[in-house]
Amino acid sequence: MHHTAGTPCTTDSACAQQMRNIQNMHMDINGWADIGYNWCVGENGAAYEGRGWGRQGAHAPNHSSRSVGIGIIGNFMTVIPNMAARSAAQQLIQCGVVLGHIAANYWLIGHRQSNPTAFSDEDPTMKKFAAVLAIALASLSTVSAQCPRIITRAGWGARAATTAVLPTQPAPWVVMHHTAGAHCTTDAACAQQMRNIQNMHMDTNGWADIGYNWCVGENGAAYEGRGWGRQGAHAPNHNSRSVGVCIFGNFTSVIPNLAARNDDQALIDCGVSLGHIASNYWLIGHRQSNATACPGNAFFENLRTWPRFNPNP
Repeated sequence: MHHTAGTPCTTDSACAQQMRNIQNMHMDINGWADIGYNWCVGENGAAYEGRGWGRQGAHAPNHSSRSVGIGIIGNFMTVIPNMAARSAAQQLIQCGVVLGHIAANYWLIGHRQSNPTAFSDEDPTMKKFAAVLAIALASLSTVSAQCPRIITRAGWGARAATTAVLPTQPAPWVVMHHTAGAHCTTDAACAQQMRNIQNMHMDTNGWADIGYNWCVGENGAAYEGRGWGRQGAHAPNHNSRSVGVCIFGNFTSVIPNLAARNDDQALIDCGVSLGHIASNYWLIGHRQSNATACPGNAFFENLRTWPRFNPNP
């Protein structure tokens, strides 16, 4: 964790300008290939992509090859970042864990713990900054235990696709589906199912991508389809205002196993904690949105017992 040691920002335009200023300094003065940080966070409550996920930063020489560097825009020698910045930084870390870019058992440190900064440990100003930093880092809690194991698009071998941004965010509805096809209980089998479904949706249906936002396997993992914040193609009357989640398999006469049901609920809770699903969301089965047998009679009856189920949407 870093501070930029410069001017703080509380508006989108000011933070964007700060990002450009920092990038120019890092490239033109330091001679680096890009802005040094992977991400920056403003006191406007937004996260700004620097080098982004999966790219080596230039922010902490002893840790750059094995870390994600996050800079909060501003100088925090004597004050801590505001709540908006601290919350955004926490959500960014959670997001990185959920998407598989940050280890679930990661360690969080301040820049000064990686290599010496411009101030001596005996400098009174540095001592005050260390105390401020300790308070700020303590406020960044570890990832919520609600989030399930996530297999990203890259992890299951997705084809490239471009989909529209979800118009209504956070999504007020969660629509539950079954694939009505083969079940899967191993990572390899579930990844193959994702590829099969994506191919059918794109090549046969002519859609831009797999229709679901997320799929869940009976192997205890959630698979990123269109993902958070993207409009799905799964329930015509709710696509623009929902997250579509399916469980692999046919649940006309049996319900999904406990691993799938637990991960399904954990995925919803994760979406709420990350701000992608409204905290007062409603849960429905696909058949409540348009005429279909989905998500299967047995699963639909079980779904009626889930939190936030809406019997009359």
